[in-house]
Amino acid sequence: MAAFTLVVGRFLTPMEALTRTVSKPVPATEFKPIVVSTRDEVGALSEAFNRMFGIDPVLWTAGNKS
Repeated sequence: MAAFTLVVGRFLTPMEALTRTVSKPVPATEFKPIVVSTRDEVGALSEAFNRMFGIDPVLWTAGNKS
């Protein structure tokens, strides 16, 4: 059961962060980059949103807090 919880948590946390960020309509000039914390489909989608707003995905990784 603990392994299931860990796997689900690893997937849902990035998905929840992505959903929160993209569901708030803001002007492009106020867009805050999505921190990419995974290298799966969710991470790829997060990077795509960042690129759409001109954010360099290399600069915005899980270790970047600014």
